[in-house]
Amino acid sequence: MKIRDSVFGSPPERELYGTLKSRWAGKFNLYPSLPFTNIIDIQGADIGEKEKQYLFKTSVDVTLCEKETGEPIVSIDFDGLGHGFSHEGKYIQVRQSKDPFRKLKFDLKLRVTQKTSYPYVIVSFEETHPFSEDLELIIVDGIIGRILARKRFRELLKERGDELRCVGLEGFIDFVERKKMYEAHGQQYTEHDYVQEQIWSLEAMADSEYNPISRQAWVLIAELIKRGIYEGEALKYIEEPPAPVLRDISDVETLEKRIEALNDPFTKVGCEVSFKVKGLPKDISSRVLIRNLGSDFDSLSMEIARLLAAKKALVSWLTLSQ
Repeated sequence: MKIRDSVFGSPPERELYGTLKSRWAGKFNLYPSLPFTNIIDIQGADIGEKEKQYLFKTSVDVTLCEKETGEPIVSIDFDGLGHGFSHEGKYIQVRQSKDPFRKLKFDLKLRVTQKTSYPYVIVSFEETHPFSEDLELIIVDGIIGRILARKRFRELLKERGDELRCVGLEGFIDFVERKKMYEAHGQQYTEHDYVQEQIWSLEAMADSEYNPISRQAWVLIAELIKRGIYEGEALKYIEEPPAPVLRDISDVETLEKRIEALNDPFTKVGCEVSFKVKGLPKDISSRVLIRNLGSDFDSLSMEIARLLAAKKALVSWLTLSQ
């Protein structure tokens, strides 16, 4: 019997904790190796006795909590042995490990956290390496950012619910002005359109507050706009291997095959974002493919590609203008 050299199970787990602490410790508390039952109260859970015994013994690698209350917000397990990840509530194992029950254990944790709607994510090396050397951001930053932004968006909706349900005097004046502007360009603009714009505004507000990837992208785009060189952007979703292309909405067979391919956890999902910049001879693009982490994170590849493309566009313009 002896004191352990570290509370972390492996050097990669320690590195992940250090990376996340440097990014998130200002607003939240981060805990390593927190017992699972400190996060989820499993009393009364509809699971077997052996499953309960395992959950009382197991822990989670990193947990982000509210500073004031200690409320857990999101937990992340690093799978160094199986190189796996979570996808739509299931553990996807990529490599075999010495533990024959590895998938059963991870699937149990996913099943229990899903029943309580608690964000619990399994990642491995691909999600913890910086996707750009000089930005020092990792995919897990985007995962946490999306979860926090959704939580903040729900809070904002609750705070602004009455305003959205009933447009007040100030909102009415704003609505009338917007309606005039749209109609001047021959477009219809309804109260529903106005409310939808307000919802999008709240989503953007929450995203800019808590999602470091989106926030840095907007900073760079704002710089392009400030310099008067931003002329628009375009995006294209991609997959690897490519999913069947739907050319006719009535082609049900192709649609079903496409949905099946996009739901396959081993299909990499991604996005290519292009910026048109005044003074540059061609569009500046970035292409990003990531592992299929599920529908909760379907915009993550777009956010990363947008950040990288915006950075590349600004650097290219500055280099050319020198």
